[in-house]
Amino acid sequence: VGRVQIRSLYSPLRINGKIVAVAQLSESLSPMTRTIAEFRTLLLAGGLLALLGGLAGTLSLSRQALQPVADLTDRVARIAETGEFAERVPEAKSPDEIGRLALTFNTLLDRISLMLDRQRTLVADTSHELRNPLMVVRGNLELLAVGLPPEEQREAARDAID
Repeated sequence: VGRVQIRSLYSPLRINGKIVAVAQLSESLSPMTRTIAEFRTLLLAGGLLALLGGLAGTLSLSRQALQPVADLTDRVARIAETGEFAERVPEAKSPDEIGRLALTFNTLLDRISLMLDRQRTLVADTSHELRNPLMVVRGNLELLAVGLPPEEQREAARDAID
């Protein structure tokens, strides 16, 4: 029905060099097998708990370590969406990679702001420079048109356009 494992120890009993009897001591291995099985179960459960605890700790630490990167990403995305290039990302408290990245972003934003300022100045100057000659031409045409008959006005206007 069931196999019971036993451990046996045999020892011969000698009298005048002859074996007259054999002593046998036996015990069942069931309690030891049960203890080993319980220990294996505890070891597996403890290992699983340690693994889950390590995983939870790792996730928590990695989330905490990467939070400054997430904050920096959110801030840069907001600056890009709004176009407020005069805004800056907060400087990091430590001179690690995240601090260097924040400094690099701020340097980039400084350069973008400078280029936008230069572009605005160029557009304003160009607009002014284009407006002045056009106003001079218009004024001359108006003066020209005041004292001339209509046919000569048209000819003067055509000449000014060409």
